[in-house]
Amino acid sequence: DVYFGSLIASGSGSLSGILISHFGVNNVEVGYYTLATLLASPLALVPNIIATVHFKKFASSAKIETNLTLTMLLISVILFLMIIFLARFIIIFSFGKDYLNAVEILKYLSVGYILYGIGDYYNRFLLAKGRGKELRNASFYVGITLLLSNIIFIKFLGGQGAAIARIASGLTYTVVILFYYKKALR
Repeated sequence: DVYFGSLIASGSGSLSGILISHFGVNNVEVGYYTLATLLASPLALVPNIIATVHFKKFASSAKIETNLTLTMLLISVILFLMIIFLARFIIIFSFGKDYLNAVEILKYLSVGYILYGIGDYYNRFLLAKGRGKELRNASFYVGITLLLSNIIFIKFLGGQGAAIARIASGLTYTVVILFYYKKALR
């Protein structure tokens, strides 16, 4: 169940670049989006890593410790703020002024990837509890939301639209996973 759901969510995520190319103004936006994705995607890793390290503990605990969640959120917010404030400098320094259009996309994608990271954090708890069907269902919701949001937003906003679609799907993912987490606590 988990792997099939992941296939749906990952597949729809991989379509973003193709949809930007198809619906966007030009293919340059695909490059900006890809660059922004490269810089923002590590934000999803921090909560994921913290949860993976505590996976064994999750299997035997009734809920996630509040202190662990606060630590994860604090680290995530600090890294998010660093990316937001340093985005312009990082892109100019690493790639040059020609790539400054990626900065706005990076800011939106950073929000989306933070949301995905938070969802992954609770996802690991559910995985440790053997809630594969719920995780599969969450992946379906995420995949469908991302695909539909991409089609709608890319038509009007190009690469920024794809980043906004990532926020919409990240929010969907987090809300659905939190719903299943709360349900598992009962």
